[in-house]
Amino acid sequence: ITDTFDSEYPADVAAGSEGAQNMLPIELRVKLGQCRLLMGQEDAAKLHFDSLHAYGVAGYQDLFKDVADTYMESGHFELAIQIYQSLCEDGVLDLIVIWEKMAKCYRDMQDYDMACDCAKLVIDADPNDVEMYMWLGDVYEEMGQVEKAMDIVNEASKVMERVRAATVAADLARSMAAADSGTAGSHGQDGATQLSPAVEIHDTPGDVLKIDSRKPSEYATKRRKEASEERKRHESAMKNAGIAFKRLDLLKAQIDKNPDPEAIQDYCDVAKRLYVDWTHISAFYMADRSRPFRNYRNSTLTSLEEGTHWSSSGGTQSAQSGQGDMQQEIFKRMDRLSKIQRNPNNTHEVAGKDDREEASRSTTFRGFPFSRWFDMFLMYGKCLSLKRESGEAIKVLEKVSQSNVYHLEVDKIRLIRLVVLSIALNADVGSQFYTQARWWCGSKPTGAVTYKLVSYLMATNIEAFTLLTATNMYKFIGRQLDYTDKIYYNTHATSEAPVPAQLPVFGDLSDRSMMAVGTVKDGQMLTRSDLAALHSLAAHCLLRARSDVASIMQYTLALTLVPCDASLALHLGVAYLAHSCNSNVVDRQRTALKGIMYLERYAEIKYTDEMKAAGKYDGNEESRQGDLNAVVTQEIAYNFARAFHFLGFLELAAEYYQRALSLPISRLAESGSDEEDSLCDLRREIAYNLANLYIGSGAMLKARELMVKYCTID
Repeated sequence: ITDTFDSEYPADVAAGSEGAQNMLPIELRVKLGQCRLLMGQEDAAKLHFDSLHAYGVAGYQDLFKDVADTYMESGHFELAIQIYQSLCEDGVLDLIVIWEKMAKCYRDMQDYDMACDCAKLVIDADPNDVEMYMWLGDVYEEMGQVEKAMDIVNEASKVMERVRAATVAADLARSMAAADSGTAGSHGQDGATQLSPAVEIHDTPGDVLKIDSRKPSEYATKRRKEASEERKRHESAMKNAGIAFKRLDLLKAQIDKNPDPEAIQDYCDVAKRLYVDWTHISAFYMADRSRPFRNYRNSTLTSLEEGTHWSSSGGTQSAQSGQGDMQQEIFKRMDRLSKIQRNPNNTHEVAGKDDREEASRSTTFRGFPFSRWFDMFLMYGKCLSLKRESGEAIKVLEKVSQSNVYHLEVDKIRLIRLVVLSIALNADVGSQFYTQARWWCGSKPTGAVTYKLVSYLMATNIEAFTLLTATNMYKFIGRQLDYTDKIYYNTHATSEAPVPAQLPVFGDLSDRSMMAVGTVKDGQMLTRSDLAALHSLAAHCLLRARSDVASIMQYTLALTLVPCDASLALHLGVAYLAHSCNSNVVDRQRTALKGIMYLERYAEIKYTDEMKAAGKYDGNEESRQGDLNAVVTQEIAYNFARAFHFLGFLELAAEYYQRALSLPISRLAESGSDEEDSLCDLRREIAYNLANLYIGSGAMLKARELMVKYCTID
């Protein structure tokens, strides 16, 4: 089991050779290959199937059919069709069975024309196959050919009438034969023996029903047998799923308490089998994902999940019950198709009620609700990430999100996207940052959470930064700015929006970020925070493109909307400082002073937040003595030091670096852990920058002391 490649069984050993004496029999190798394929180990499965292909189809038709059935069950429809076509050319097996399976494969591949051709071959060979008529009608309905679907269903209704009439005729003939056998020895008045009259029952003129028609065909008997075997397989799969979920619950509790590598590996092994089983259900992965999941195309699996009665016996009562159910299904299908014909432009609206009724019944798989499977998939992705298999974890979660069971559930898809993003952040996969950010931009294009998320991702990875500031992102942000500006500023371009002449340094710091400023087209309220986040994102991109003036304008607009946002004040100050270094700036000192002014505003806002967190804020603006009182945390002092370092004021930079080393981290960043282990502890960065200043001034001993104390790993 642990050797997923089965390298001890080479495929190139010829049959009957000396090297093949100790090999497994071909029947067992095929079974082993089927097991490997169902476990998702396709390379190992191909190794074993290649050994079967070396023998050829002749004499091994049953094994080739088993391989094709396994390919079909696992979703490899093209490979299954190739083998089925070889079996058709061989002509030994029952072609009706092969045609039916090929039709189902073509349907799952969305090749509806070939599916219809194969289904017609089945109907031509067995004109009384009502189930295939209904199946073909379903395919025509998926193709949008409602008239053909209606004709096929009408034909199925006629076949059902003939079958029902044949059943009644057979019962009547049997009862008459029994009555005649009881009076065979009696005599009439003239002494002649009375013989039973001949029985001729006519359905329509010229159409005589034969009593033999009540006897099931060989194909129908074979289909009933296969359905019985298929039901046993599904029941076994449900039992195995129950055992697997119980084991996963125990492992999850153990992992949550202590992430033991052995427990994580066991969870991944068990969850992978369930994941492979899920992905093999073609009804979960239809090409048209806009259609919500209704039920399984497999009638046996549907009956098991819905808990309906099913019988494989061929008795009269069972046959009559099955005919009644099929007749009801025909009437239901005809009613729906007739409504669609009357309203061809509202197909989904007309059929919506029936679809919702079916969807309300099919809410489980293998006996467990879809929500339980969803939680298992998330935990499976987490465990794969803990094993440092981030690529596989992302692949699994993306495959789950593509299932039509969850595809239309926005909350679940958003949760999957957030989990994928967290895995990508942990593994530093920059390409996934861009992919997830663009999805959020399309899913929630007017929300502050989207723009703040993109802004954060820009600062996490150089690859993500490059991708998220590319031309297509500029175009998206520009379109969003035009759209929101029409709502808030009532203009047609951002450049025409009013820019305030000045902003108060210590003005009104009340939180008005959630104040509504308009309504977007989907009815969602547009708040000041949403607009500010969009302008901030635009400013980040412009600053990266060295468009300093445009970025300053966007930051100013954002700070006007949300004046109590410390990060906006900090970014605006940095933008002014960057602009002051531009050779085309006339008054550099004044521009740099503006940058320092907004840094002071940032410090004031942060100071207010810190005092509120400590419960010491009295709201009195005049009670503070000077600007330096606002520098109360490590973060504030470090940002001032970096600004002075950037401008070349090295003495001021050294002073604030030294001050930052003695200040605590922000109360808002505390997580209950030791301050030395906090991710927000900046002492290593501070010591490194200060050491560089000392080295530049020749104070090598002081630089060495700082590096040993703060930047050395024991």
